[in-house]
Amino acid sequence: MHPLHHYLLFNSLENMSSQENLSSSTLPHDLILMYSTSTGGIDPHTHLAFEFMGTETVDDFFSSQAAASAGGTTMHIDFVIPVSGSLTAGFEAYEKKAKKSCMDYGFHTAITKWDEVVSKEVEIMVKKKGINSFLAYKGALMINDELLLEGFKKCKSLGALAMVHGENGDAPSLPKFLSLYLSCFSASS
Repeated sequence: MHPLHHYLLFNSLENMSSQENLSSSTLPHDLILMYSTSTGGIDPHTHLAFEFMGTETVDDFFSSQAAASAGGTTMHIDFVIPVSGSLTAGFEAYEKKAKKSCMDYGFHTAITKWDEVVSKEVEIMVKKKGINSFLAYKGALMINDELLLEGFKKCKSLGALAMVHGENGDAPSLPKFLSLYLSCFSASS
């Protein structure tokens, strides 16, 4: 929760009136009540307070969540980008950033390298930190196919979800893919 505000989200006014022990004497003076007539949305792919190439996005956990909640989003799943490849250090950094939160959130973790340490950290993330989905890239932030498969095996063994961006930077330069591309977009078609 953001330290300056307290939030309550009710699905309807009826739910609010049926809440036990809810009186003006028990509510914080700076309470902001938010009403909804239906369930909210979940944004499954966010990058809040995202550090990249020496910069950080201006949309932090509070400002982004406040804006999202105004539009009906009630939860999001943010990507933890590892600090120097360490999932644990990345998770701890994002936990600190998320202290400004004013809505429910979860984390995915990006896999930017693969070795025995990362393999053990994946297990810690799943079993102790509640992270059950991981995204692997290929190239700059990315790993090669062999390491990607090792990550898939680890996720499978833990019952975690492995995710990938649906692009492959090497594919367009491979002759087989190049010929498919050219035949799909030839002048005769």
